[in-house]
Amino acid sequence: MDPESAARLIFGAGMVSHFLIAGALPGTALVLAVVSFGKRPVFRMVHALILHLFVIQFVLSSVSGLTLETGLSQHWPGAEKALLLLVHHPIGRSAGIGFIIIAVLCAMLLGRFSDRTVHRTLISVIVFMATFLLSGWSIMVNSWMQHPVGVDLIIESGEVTEASLNSLSEIIMNPFAVTRFVHSFQAMLLSGTLWSLVALSLIYTGRDSVPFFRSSVLIALGLLLLQPFTGHLQFLNVANEQPNKAAAIEGYYEGSTFQIYPIGVTDPTIRSTQGLPVPQKMSDMLIRTTDEGIRPLPESRISEWPPVKRVFYSFRIMVLAWVLMVLGVLVLLSERINPRGRVWLTLGLFVLGVIATCAGWIVSEAGRQPWIIHDLVKVADAVSPILSNTDLALGLLSNVLIHLALAYLWVWLQVSIIRSHAPIFLNSYE
Repeated sequence: MDPESAARLIFGAGMVSHFLIAGALPGTALVLAVVSFGKRPVFRMVHALILHLFVIQFVLSSVSGLTLETGLSQHWPGAEKALLLLVHHPIGRSAGIGFIIIAVLCAMLLGRFSDRTVHRTLISVIVFMATFLLSGWSIMVNSWMQHPVGVDLIIESGEVTEASLNSLSEIIMNPFAVTRFVHSFQAMLLSGTLWSLVALSLIYTGRDSVPFFRSSVLIALGLLLLQPFTGHLQFLNVANEQPNKAAAIEGYYEGSTFQIYPIGVTDPTIRSTQGLPVPQKMSDMLIRTTDEGIRPLPESRISEWPPVKRVFYSFRIMVLAWVLMVLGVLVLLSERINPRGRVWLTLGLFVLGVIATCAGWIVSEAGRQPWIIHDLVKVADAVSPILSNTDLALGLLSNVLIHLALAYLWVWLQVSIIRSHAPIFLNSYE
């Protein structure tokens, strides 16, 4: 494997793994803040459980993020200066301060500093706001890589040699960042809600009635139904700013007629996409909602095509996972399922959410190729020229092992916490 491909694989694996581990963190923080308002004993029990789950997620997400940042600096020095400029900017530092705030306040909650409801609520809300800031800045930095604005770059031989900030407002109001943040944050809230459903199902295995369960299912359904709307807004930005990615999502080649295929196959070697299409009027309607329409993959710039098959099929996997999640949530609402089946269904819904998140990030990151900073710095120019094949192989192996260990700890620690809290809940149930 050549250095560029290996570095891409390391970065891609790190990105997907990090958002798998950190994906439920904002949603868990929101649940923590909401239940902190309750004064009944059951609210205190739920708050204690969610707090322990949040702390585990927070610690493992921090380790994953540091691993990802270390790999970025080692393998992508050509883009590192521009990214460090954003990370070390005062707002980036404030996100770091948010990290410290979360750690201190969680220690206060665990230390029983907040036995009074008002203290517990105030601290929990601040934890959510700090988590919101951390997540928002991470998405904003990644969105800048997708649509770089507000920064002056000096690029020599494809490598960023100097970077200076000229407009913070452009970075914050980056159209990519705004719609992407809303869409991504909804997905994070959904992951946290689905994991809460798993926790409740595991605790009340064998019980027909589960506290907070129906309200949590309704929240999950609402978030699911919002996803297509925010996702469409994000697609419009992609069509306007990254036309090759939009064309790859739909398998649209120069010389062909634009058609949406919810179920289909594409072959970029023969420039063909076939399958089950939607009515042509719906395809035409999508074109009219964009500023410049959906532009096909240009034959004159094949070197700037993303990996079409990977983007095309990942997008459809994401949509399929969404459809299955909606159906599963409706089954939960119907209450026509036994308690053991409820456990497996909620676990399946969480796994589908993970699959949808992975597929969405593959579309986002693979669709940006061959650029690491869109239209400015190519992946081939940003990759480190001094790393040997042995260095890259060891980097890939260590990255995979670290994230596999983190994923195992993520599941094992949280399931252990849930099981340890189960007797307390069941005694109160009686």
